Amino acid sequence: MSEGKYLISNGHEDSETTYKLYDMYNNGNAFTRGVVAVDVTEKTSFTGSFSNENQQEGEVFSYYSSLYDKSSSIGYIDGSWSNNVLNLTIGMDGVVNGVLNSCDITGTVAIPDADKNLYNFDYTLSNCANSGEYEGFGMISLLDGDPYFTVISGNDNRMEFFWFRA
Repeated sequence: MSEGKYLISNGHEDSETTYKLYDMYNNGNAFTRGVVAVDVTEKTSFTGSFSNENQQEGEVFSYYSSLYDKSSSIGYIDGSWSNNVLNLTIGMDGVVNGVLNSCDITGTVAIPDADKNLYNFDYTLSNCANSGEYEGFGMISLLDGDPYFTVISGNDNRMEFFWFRA
């Protein structure tokens, strides 16, 4: 996979899954569909292979990150946040409001498991070309030792990726 392209999967444990590949340099639009199969070594890594409709195939690999084992809390991310693409507020109740890439955004953040660094992040974009319902997840990650809240989300047509310093 080349730089600027990201994978979103709808898979289940112990199965092969379909995916869409999105091009972040083309407004996040989906450009191909494919299949990926991986073997997971719990809390260590995953490795596998992929192929898609564009006749691309290859190997995938990733190490496990202990950041997943950190706790989650709306209190870590509530407040008002802004950068070059967003200006939003997250309330202690998980309600999200603001502007993302010139779109109005309303939605919710929820915690599926407080013992894991994973947040459900579902929202609606309106009053713009990318209007629609989006489902995704967020996590607190580190960049040069600083904490950032990163969101990866999408729908049938495109994906969104954004972050802010937590």
